[in-house]
Amino acid sequence: MTILFKAVLSPTWFLAKQLKAKKVGDERKTLLKNLNSFYLVLAIVLIVPIAFFQSEWELQSGESVSSLYELLPFGYRIFWGYFLISRCNEIFIAFLDDAADKLKRTDSTSSLEFFERLKLSLHSYLELIINFAFIYMLTPTSYWCDVSSSVCQSDLVTVSDALFYSAATITTLADGSVSPSYWLVQFLTIYQIFCGFTLLIVCFTVYTSRAISDIGTASQVESVTDTETYTVTVKPEKPNA
Repeated sequence: MTILFKAVLSPTWFLAKQLKAKKVGDERKTLLKNLNSFYLVLAIVLIVPIAFFQSEWELQSGESVSSLYELLPFGYRIFWGYFLISRCNEIFIAFLDDAADKLKRTDSTSSLEFFERLKLSLHSYLELIINFAFIYMLTPTSYWCDVSSSVCQSDLVTVSDALFYSAATITTLADGSVSPSYWLVQFLTIYQIFCGFTLLIVCFTVYTSRAISDIGTASQVESVTDTETYTVTVKPEKPNA
């Protein structure tokens, strides 16, 4: 039941789970690193052209638009939004489960070192910033209007606005210059902070402490191995006849 619930929340998590099922050791490590890099590169490849060509967006009628919500058809918005949420959920679930396993000292099924896990978590942290920026861009501009104003002037217009808000949110450094006015986006903002907290505080702390612990253990073993023990046997003298 738990696996089914996670699969609904994150189909990409379920896909990764199936791909990892028959792999162990170095094969599993290579798969994890490849998937992590693929999703990060995909996010960057998608965000860069959108940022460059946003000023040229227009509808078939010739009307200029500044929001992915207005530019993309409904089906595309649903599919892309579900994929982005799936990836964010996958990152949250995977790293939280892994950190819990490491606290329990559960043997790993991959040969990933802790510094490699730190690198993967940093990649995922950057991907979360980009993915949530996309999600915010897929929402109507009216969700970002000042409710006290009679004229809707959205605080989030460009891709750079979305990236800035996403980065400021996940690092909890938002200054209030961009603020959502609709409950759905407010909930997404809280969820992003929670995801960032999980990666930045929980995973980084666990991985770093375990890495330091392993280094200390390895040093002790090396020290013991390098120490040679000499045994001196003293034979009693024979009595004179």
